[in-house]
Amino acid sequence: MKKSLLSFLVSIMLSISAFAQMPDGSIAPNWTLTDINGTSYTLYDYLDAGKSVVIDFSAVWCGPCWSYHETHTLRDVYNNYGPSGTDEMMVFFIEGDQGTLAELQGGSGSQGDWITGTPYPIIPTYAPNGNAVTSAYQIAYWPTVYLICPDRVITEVGQATAAQIYSEAQNCPALCTNTNDVKVFSLTEPDGIYCATSITPELTIQNYGTATLTSLTIKSLIDGTVQNTYDWTGNLDQYYTDDVTMPTISGLSDGNYTFTIQTENPNEVSDEDTINDSESSSFSINSQGADVTLDLLTDDYPEETSWEIKYNGNVITSGDNYNDGQHHYIESLCLTPGECYNFTIYDDYGDGMNYGGVTGNVEISYNGTTLISLSGDGFTSSHTEEFCVIDSDVNEISGINNIEIYPNPTSCSLYIVNAENSLVNIYNILGEIVYSTFLKENKTSLDISNLHNGTYIVKIQTEDNIIIKEILLNK
Repeated sequence: MKKSLLSFLVSIMLSISAFAQMPDGSIAPNWTLTDINGTSYTLYDYLDAGKSVVIDFSAVWCGPCWSYHETHTLRDVYNNYGPSGTDEMMVFFIEGDQGTLAELQGGSGSQGDWITGTPYPIIPTYAPNGNAVTSAYQIAYWPTVYLICPDRVITEVGQATAAQIYSEAQNCPALCTNTNDVKVFSLTEPDGIYCATSITPELTIQNYGTATLTSLTIKSLIDGTVQNTYDWTGNLDQYYTDDVTMPTISGLSDGNYTFTIQTENPNEVSDEDTINDSESSSFSINSQGADVTLDLLTDDYPEETSWEIKYNGNVITSGDNYNDGQHHYIESLCLTPGECYNFTIYDDYGDGMNYGGVTGNVEISYNGTTLISLSGDGFTSSHTEEFCVIDSDVNEISGINNIEIYPNPTSCSLYIVNAENSLVNIYNILGEIVYSTFLKENKTSLDISNLHNGTYIVKIQTEDNIIIKEILLNK
């Protein structure tokens, strides 16, 4: 994205080591692209030949990209380990921001001549290639340098030296020679807290064998006990993957569990490598929890967006890696009814969710009640709001059991009337409980003079209701 160069350099310095757009361990998307000389290349052709591939995603106008290019690191990798060297590796330069041929040659708007002295292919994203590859690889900043192992797995190596890149490539697994071998590549579900008493596990399998994978047995286990068996069929060549949704497991009680996925019998024979056949995760069931919905619309750069929810100062759930080309995400959260939380949304670049002709927004709702609604142009680097999981009919004091809270604003004390035998918690803007007491009397005075000036949330939990009220302390 072509924003101001100064702000972009600041962004690079701040984020180059802290944020990764495509998580390490992901499967690299295949591509067939044409270089500036009209020669076509296909990524998987090199991987299938057992070579590791380095891709330098840069932009002609990017200063740090030019500085790294001028170190000749990737030229050294190519000359020493590429086709004219040991032939173990391949290197590609992809100008990912639609820089023109004239700019690649050092014309106006470019940092210099990128072509002269570069022995490896230079691939532009102007026609006929387009910038689909930039989106597929979820590029959030320049330069981004990826190392891809023969098994398709990707690692961001950054602006490493030639020796460091080669050392990393040496850690790539050798081409698998087993005929029938299936790997549980990732287990994405179950994980976290579920309000329902059922789970629907999701996983990704990868064919590590040389034979085309056409059938497989997959088992779901909870705490070591088999829950169900799924007979998968398909057609996967070596190192290709498939996403699998397992049968739903129902009737779970509240509590903590360990879930394990187990694969066996690829192509109806024994798996030749059982070490990579299983993965485990932990999850919890809270049937008394509240199904809260987070509806997120990002701008044209979803990889820059992340969020977290804190309870009493601790992160209990979060979201990031929005890098699959989508802009609209809906997530179901299991939170505790009546409790108050702190929601923070982040933008890595510092311009909110407001770029590329799209202004994003985020909304958190529960039972038809909107708890938070924030426009993407309402913040820059981050924004924090508190919310409480309550229905629309219990978020005001008046009219419920005649409970009263006064004065508001207050300078030191709060009076609570008609709330006998109830629990009172007061939260600060971080969602932390700063005052808690149990009321036994019909009328009680709370001394909150030791708290700092600011806005607080008072939650009163009676036998029949949960009542929330915002107050202002101004001493």
